[in-house]
Amino acid sequence: MIRPDVSMRIAALLVVTALAACSSNTLRRTGEVPRRLSAEDVPAAIAGAEQALAEGRADVALEWMYRAGEVPGLPPSQRNRIQALLEVSADVRIEQLSGEDADPGDLSDLLGVGLPRQIAVSAGIRAARMWTERGEFQRAVEVLRRTDELFPTHHERAAAGSLLAQAGLALSHDDSGFWLFYSAREQGMAALEYLVLHYPHEPLGAQAYWRLTEMYEEDALWATAIDRHKELVWAFPASELVPASLARIPALRLAALSSPEYDRGALVLARSELEAWLADYAGHDSEGEVRAALTDCLRRLAASDIGIARFYERVDNPFGVRLHAERAVLEAERAGDEGLAARARELLAGLEPGDGADDLPDADAEEEETR
Repeated sequence: MIRPDVSMRIAALLVVTALAACSSNTLRRTGEVPRRLSAEDVPAAIAGAEQALAEGRADVALEWMYRAGEVPGLPPSQRNRIQALLEVSADVRIEQLSGEDADPGDLSDLLGVGLPRQIAVSAGIRAARMWTERGEFQRAVEVLRRTDELFPTHHERAAAGSLLAQAGLALSHDDSGFWLFYSAREQGMAALEYLVLHYPHEPLGAQAYWRLTEMYEEDALWATAIDRHKELVWAFPASELVPASLARIPALRLAALSSPEYDRGALVLARSELEAWLADYAGHDSEGEVRAALTDCLRRLAASDIGIARFYERVDNPFGVRLHAERAVLEAERAGDEGLAARARELLAGLEPGDGADDLPDADAEEEETR
């Protein structure tokens, strides 16, 4: 099956996640409070909330005030009393729901009930932390997304970014199926994309970028993987992952190439990147990988030049034959591939002495034009 374009895929995943996060917009019912109240019911509701608080039943008190707050046309004094009781009930309820046996879903319900920003955000972050600790990573992502949507500049962004990174990384390594038609892995990809976009300074951002590059590489989305490596280097220049990312970029360019005849420019760019990496990071753990990639790149360049030289041989252009055959010899020798070097020398041997030699440009200048 052909995979959809990655940007469309991630956009669809983020929409689905957002819908899931918005699926609970009302307070969970206790069974003791009517679904609707009239203005005449409000004084009794306030009294009921006060009594419930005195009895330690903050969930009932919170529901009374939530329903009372839905009643239109109340006088300011009554509205202020409802809001004050709502906040007190919410504070007590959050503390009650922070225990090991509490349901994080009850905490996340507090996001959409009109609480002040600081209280609502605290409830959302606690819910996300509890879901994360219990391994319910997708639920944690949903709560964090919902918190961001309701309070984009909230005061707990540092904690939210850390939790989002933990949840996204965990999901990205989960190959099991998931709800609807998406896998947990793809949900993790969407969470990490959301993280690097909305939390650019998250300390785990470099690891998030690296995991994204791994997943895009696994899916053979070479260009997207290269883009994420570049973004990692730009966003986290001091990260210990930078040398490895810079090593992967040219390796992925080589992985993306299907034919040396049509990708000379990409091969030349990859060679330049590999040589620059060796000049800057020799001795790094990735050196073996880089040297192997450079050898592969030089072999492809030699094969490309041999193919072009043979074309010029067929059209009786000795200048073209000599230019590309001589360059192929140098590339093959650098790669340690005597077989390719021998094929290039055979082409040179078929030329008459001096054929095309007077018109040859400087090899480095010609290669620079190819770049």
